[in-house]
Amino acid sequence: MANSRYRGNFSHHRSNRSGNAGCMFCTGVDEEHETHARHQCSEFRELKSHISRTPYVASKLRSNEIKGFAAAGFLLIRRDRGTVELLLAREFRSGENKLNFVGGKRVRKQENAVDVAVNKFDHETGHHMSRRTIDDMKYAILVQWSPHSKYALFIHDITGTSDVDIDKECGSGSIEDGVVPVEWVKREIMFDEDRYHDFAKFTLKDIKISNLLDNLEEIFETGEEKVVEKVSDEGSAEVDDSTSRLTESDVAEKLRLLGIK
Repeated sequence: MANSRYRGNFSHHRSNRSGNAGCMFCTGVDEEHETHARHQCSEFRELKSHISRTPYVASKLRSNEIKGFAAAGFLLIRRDRGTVELLLAREFRSGENKLNFVGGKRVRKQENAVDVAVNKFDHETGHHMSRRTIDDMKYAILVQWSPHSKYALFIHDITGTSDVDIDKECGSGSIEDGVVPVEWVKREIMFDEDRYHDFAKFTLKDIKISNLLDNLEEIFETGEEKVVEKVSDEGSAEVDDSTSRLTESDVAEKLRLLGIK
C-alpha cells in the first residue's frame, strides 16, 4: 500500500545522521529508507515554527521563510495593451478539474525556494519553456509569501518573450510524468475561488489581500518600456540597454511607493 511506512508509531526509530534513519528532508536518505514522513520531521517542524504568520509581498523572501518554506511555485504574467493574464495549471484531483498554481513541495532541507519553484515549474510544463526564460526565472525579484500553506509564490513577467504561448505547448495531449495543462487566466476573473482546488485558495486569498495584481503593470514596467512609450509619442530615440532589466532594489522601491507589503 502506498506510503504504508508512514502509518503507525515511529517511536522505535531515531532520526540521526550517524545511522540509516530520518527522512529525505533532514538526512537525505532514499525514500524507501525513511523512518518518518516530512511532516513528522522534527527539523522541519523547528524551521517552520519561526516563519512569518502574516502574508507579505517583497522583492525577496525573508530569512525565516528562506529556511522554513514548505513549497514554492511560479505565477507567470503576460501583458498586452492593458490586458494582464496569469499562467495557472489545470489539474484533475479528487474528481474535480480545477486550477492550481504551478509548483510543488520542498523535498530536502538544502533546497532554496526559487530553485524548487523553477524545477517544479519546468517539470510540470514538460520542459517546453525556453532555457533562457528558465534561467531568468532563477533571478525572480517578486514573491508572495503565503503562511497558511507555507508557500513562496514567485511572480515573473514573460511579456515579449517567445514563451508567451507556453499554454499551446503543454496544454494539450495526454498528461504523463507529472506534466499538467496550463492556461492563461485574465486578471479580471483571477479571484473566482470556485475555479480553484481548495489547497490553492489560501494563497489566492493572500494575493487578493495584498492588492498585488492591480499594480503589476507599474511594478514590471521597465525603463525601456517608458522610453518606447515616449518614442511612440515624440519620434525616434535611442534606448539604453541598462534600463531594460529590473533589479531587486527597483522592485523593492516600487512596492514601497505603492504601499504593498
